Amino acid sequence: MNSWDTALLELDDTTLVRIARERRLVLDDGRGPKWVDLCWVDEVALVLIDMANTRREDLTIVYPAPAGQVAVLLAAQLLLRQFVEGNSSSSVGIVTADTSMAARTWNGLRIATTGDRPPIASVFPCHRAGPEGESPGGGRRLQGVIVGQACRGWNVEHLIVDRLAGPVRLDTMQASIEVVADPTDPLLRRAEEAGRAIWGWSEADLAGSPAVEERASHTVPFSVASDRLKTLVGGVDVRLEIARHRQAEAAISRAREDLRLLRSMSPRGASRNLERGLSVAWHHLTTLASLPCRPSLFDSFAGLPPIAARATSTFAAELTAWATTLDEERAEIASILASDIADLRAALELGNPFEEMVRRVFDSRTEGLVVTRTRTAAKALLQSLDYPPTGDLAGSLTVRHIGGLHRQGTWSRAVVVGEPSPWDWHRLLSGLAPAVDVFTLGEDSAKGCAQLVEATRSARDHWGSTEVRDRTWRAIVHIPPPPDAANGSHRLRGSVVLADGAEYVRQPDPFDPLSSLFDLDPLDVGGEGPTRGLARESGLGDWSASMAAIEVVTDRGRLFLEVGRPVDVRDGLRIEERGPELLEPGAVLLIGRRQGRVGLIEALEERLGHRPDLIAARFLLDDYQRQVRSRWAECGLTLTALHRALVDLGCEKSMQAVRSWVTEGTMAPQHFDDLERLNAALGLGLSDVRLQELFAGVKRRRGFRRASGRALAAAARDSTVVANDDRIDDETGLTVADLREAVVEATVLSVVPCDHLVPMTLLGTLEDT
Repeated sequence: MNSWDTALLELDDTTLVRIARERRLVLDDGRGPKWVDLCWVDEVALVLIDMANTRREDLTIVYPAPAGQVAVLLAAQLLLRQFVEGNSSSSVGIVTADTSMAARTWNGLRIATTGDRPPIASVFPCHRAGPEGESPGGGRRLQGVIVGQACRGWNVEHLIVDRLAGPVRLDTMQASIEVVADPTDPLLRRAEEAGRAIWGWSEADLAGSPAVEERASHTVPFSVASDRLKTLVGGVDVRLEIARHRQAEAAISRAREDLRLLRSMSPRGASRNLERGLSVAWHHLTTLASLPCRPSLFDSFAGLPPIAARATSTFAAELTAWATTLDEERAEIASILASDIADLRAALELGNPFEEMVRRVFDSRTEGLVVTRTRTAAKALLQSLDYPPTGDLAGSLTVRHIGGLHRQGTWSRAVVVGEPSPWDWHRLLSGLAPAVDVFTLGEDSAKGCAQLVEATRSARDHWGSTEVRDRTWRAIVHIPPPPDAANGSHRLRGSVVLADGAEYVRQPDPFDPLSSLFDLDPLDVGGEGPTRGLARESGLGDWSASMAAIEVVTDRGRLFLEVGRPVDVRDGLRIEERGPELLEPGAVLLIGRRQGRVGLIEALEERLGHRPDLIAARFLLDDYQRQVRSRWAECGLTLTALHRALVDLGCEKSMQAVRSWVTEGTMAPQHFDDLERLNAALGLGLSDVRLQELFAGVKRRRGFRRASGRALAAAARDSTVVANDDRIDDETGLTVADLREAVVEATVLSVVPCDHLVPMTLLGTLEDT
């Protein structure tokens, strides 16, 4: 460790550090208790927050790598310190996007004593805040820890803000400890301008460390694993290998210029439709430019996010349809952009140089990690190497998507296929491997990558610089810094070279004009791409980007809903689907709290990683309903004739029930026999296997909706009680607190049909009135 960190640890032997060193800090994650191993970065952070709390100073800690549940660790330190000093009624707040994991981790922490391992939660219980940041205790102070994804003036002695797991909302001026992993996060610059104390570790500081402790046996790391730190100590070298493809490079250059031109023609925030379209277009461009194989092979694994990435064959048609929603001048450029995207796909279909480059790494038989942009790309890469796409191994190589890197250890070599997103670079440079090779398509892309590596490292160096540390030291420690801190010598950090060995010279950022595109609806880090498209393809192959819609004003804001496309409405304990045209004032719509998306499953997609069956069922049922409505319109049967045909096949349902199957958006018939009869009467042509899959999806979704309806009704009746309900429901796999945090209920005030078609980008999203 450098002299700064060494001096801090000599100043204070904090409670939790001492407990962990004595191997008495235990984490029971449901798979048995394990001793917790704290790295020296954790120990320094604990000393800093202890001192900051004593001085009532704000502090932001910039971790050198994505660091797990560090906020829980810091909260435990603050409460245990108070407990040792005789205050067992202390309180701490944790603001984090992953409230469920934070609560589970807190309840799993234990302190080993002679013959026992009592949980910390037995003295300091965990409370869940309300979905809008309301304190579960109202204005009174609660003993223990409050966990929430938003904070609205909690009555706590200490506040910890975890920005590692995602965005959070703060409505308070109280002193806080913040934890950040991305050194390029704009929040850090704003914090520095506001005079906030900041502590980070530069690459030079990490490289100058003489040694890092080894991970103790039979322990689990709480944040940054020891092997990651050892790799950072040795330095991370980045090699940018340029793939040459003249036609593809030319198409990429033209598409980027189209995007810049469209961005310059509209002031920031002036048109949600334009910005949403540009954001999706940027995604389509970067997806194609980072494919590890031919587009057609990738498309064979495609689907709909979040299950799978969109098929690249739809990109150009979708953008062409979106262009029709713009004014004449912008529409022309958007059409050209769609054409350039089509040219890029066609060029890569003739041959993708990344295939040969990955094959070369595979043939070398050296052990390493191959990183792709999405899970879909990982499956396609495994298939191209003649390995099962259901696994993750291809000979001596392990294939992972970039969203799962924080759960990986250290590899001897990492290969990244395609240009990473700007927000992913700190993940790649956080000790994943001592040598990171990035395959980029064209020299412009390589230079852009080099600049982002330089920007990430420069930001780390800044937050760990002598100037920043000296200011923080004097504000928190209140004594002069160690005498040799300002003059410490460090080794050079890892290198950045292009494949031809040319030295990189910093140039203006060529992508800066596009940086605002991700403010409106940022793409999920490591996700499969935008969950909402710009246009929709009909069963006949036509694309539409504008739909007949109804404007609905609620007590939470305004939204446009597509005519004939049902939405989820809670009626007492039941959740039912209802067409927007049938909505009346007083109806309760279910809307996602974070992204404002209409629908129960849509609102819960982020939290349903453990239930992929529900996400798959939604897509399956959506496709089925489109087929039913389209086929009924094509066959020309009247409702009476269809009902008679079903009765002849043995159906006993009323005409009103049959109407709901084909017009009003009911998921599907509740009985399998009726599903078979409707398939036969309309001539849908669904196989027996497809009908069985569809019916299984119907049952899963109905069971989930019943359980969710009961939980949401209980939450509406008594929000104070359910805020602390962390019991996991067997049917949903979620707690009541999870549901309340993910779903907001909006009461309809008025419903007015729109006299014009509405762009698809504006449908189904709640906006302020």
